[in-house]
Amino acid sequence: MLPLISLGLALLLTGQPIRPLGIGRRSPPPMVCSPIVGVWDGVFSQDELATLHDAGSSREHSFTAVFDRKSGTAPRSMLESSLCALLTELGDDSRYLEYWWRSDWISMGAHRDVDEALCRSMRIGSAGIQRCPTHGHVLYVSVDPSVRGPTVVWEEAPPAALAAAAAAAAGGAANAGAPRELLALHVIPARAGRMLRFRGEALHAVPKPALQWVS
Repeated sequence: MLPLISLGLALLLTGQPIRPLGIGRRSPPPMVCSPIVGVWDGVFSQDELATLHDAGSSREHSFTAVFDRKSGTAPRSMLESSLCALLTELGDDSRYLEYWWRSDWISMGAHRDVDEALCRSMRIGSAGIQRCPTHGHVLYVSVDPSVRGPTVVWEEAPPAALAAAAAAAAGGAANAGAPRELLALHVIPARAGRMLRFRGEALHAVPKPALQWVS
């Protein structure tokens, strides 16, 4: 089993917020850092991860929830308080926090996180408009020792200038669209207390088994 929180930015229990470790101003830089990807380990203590795991598991859902960080209202749960604290330590003031919880390791093909309703309803030629979050994240909360459960994130060649301008003018992400030439691949194994952050339009996937594409 691989319980994890995955959250994307565009984002009823009660409790005090848990303060994340390891990503504040006085903390070490991410162990992986590129223009696309950052990875931090130990962002919560083991006791805090156990509390988050209990809070997330009690909801028993994998659908998305959204919290408006600038609504003037307090986070509605320990999960929201803790996720908002993570973003604050990152210096990320994005307004909307969208998050979901997944309690098992499943194979997910390469994809972008997009506004699916917009993509279905508005098109440029034959392609739907892809509006993406500012950043995507995966927070690994509890991971069985036998599980690798990597998330992989690709870096792509820049889009053609005209295509990027057309997408941006239509309200989409300039760097989204159909997959382009792949330049690099980041592989991030699942590890409790690890957080992955990547640019919201980046292609990403979860192979299962871990060597699904190379064995």
